[in-house]
Amino acid sequence: MNKSLRKWLVAHDACKSGVDSLLALHITDARDAYNRAAPEYLIWTVTQDGVMTQRKCVQFALFCVRQVAPLLTDDRSRAVIPALEGWLDGSITQGQIVRAAAYAAYAADAANAAARAVAYAAYAADAARKQQAEWIRANIPFESLNLEDKKS
Repeated sequence: MNKSLRKWLVAHDACKSGVDSLLALHITDARDAYNRAAPEYLIWTVTQDGVMTQRKCVQFALFCVRQVAPLLTDDRSRAVIPALEGWLDGSITQGQIVRAAAYAAYAADAANAAARAVAYAAYAADAARKQQAEWIRANIPFESLNLEDKKS
């Protein structure tokens, strides 16, 4: 790995596993990393501040959002797609894209709250299952269950 790439990775606080991955592949320079790095490390690299132009960033964001579009159930989240498209073709202003992003962020906050509620419910269900198993073991003797072949 050349000094320039190593210096860039250090300056951007690259994770140890990412650097180790590049070393294991005997990556020589940034172009080699671009061509051969694992997808997660390539994505991390190109999304660092200053690596892509704003336009390329928006194009990449639009590509990513389109991949998950069928999963978007909130109109505020779905509205970001035409907003990004409009910014790219020049039909909407920077202010409009900022508003669309803010609406999408509100939707994401709501989704995060729902996800936390689901996680808590799963945790509670797991705790309940543990208590249920304890109750069974304390109140229903194994011998009273029909779980073994009693003929043997």
